[in-house]
Amino acid sequence: MMSEYISTIIESYEADLKKVKQDGMALEYVKEQTYELCLAAIQEYGYALQFVKEQTYELCLAAVQQHGYTLQFVKEQTYELCLAAVQEYGLALEFVKEQTYELCLAAVQQMGYALQYVKEQTYEMCLAAVQQYGWALHYVKDSLLREKLRLELKL
Repeated sequence: MMSEYISTIIESYEADLKKVKQDGMALEYVKEQTYELCLAAIQEYGYALQFVKEQTYELCLAAVQQHGYTLQFVKEQTYELCLAAVQEYGLALEFVKEQTYELCLAAVQQMGYALQYVKEQTYEMCLAAVQQYGWALHYVKDSLLREKLRLELKL
C-alpha cells in the first residue's frame, strides 16, 4: 500500500517535471512545487517565476538573468537582483522599487530608452542614455540639460 502511494507521488512528480521542461508556464498547474520543478520551469521560461509559490533568491536570479523584465514578479527585491535584471534588460528599471544611481546608470547603459523610468536624472545618466540610444534625448526631463546634450552631441 505504502509503495503504491510513493510510486504515485514519483510518477506525478516526473509528469510535472516533463510538463514544465516543455512549457515553463505549466508550473501554474503544479500542485506540489519543489525547488527543482520551479527551477526547471524558470530555465525553460523565466516568466514562470510568477507562479512560484515560495521564491528563493536563486530562483529569482535565474529568472531575471534570463529576462530582466521578470523583475516585476520578484516579491523581495535586492540590489543584486535589480542589477542583474537591468543589466540584462534596461527597461526592467520600471519595476525597481528602490532606484540608485548605479542601477539607473546600468539600465541606461544597457538600453538608453530606460531613461524614461529614471526618477532622478543626472548629467552622466542622460549622457550615457543618449550615447546608447539617440532618441533617449526625448526622455531628458530638464530642458536645459536636454539642450546642452543636443549641442554637445550634435544631435
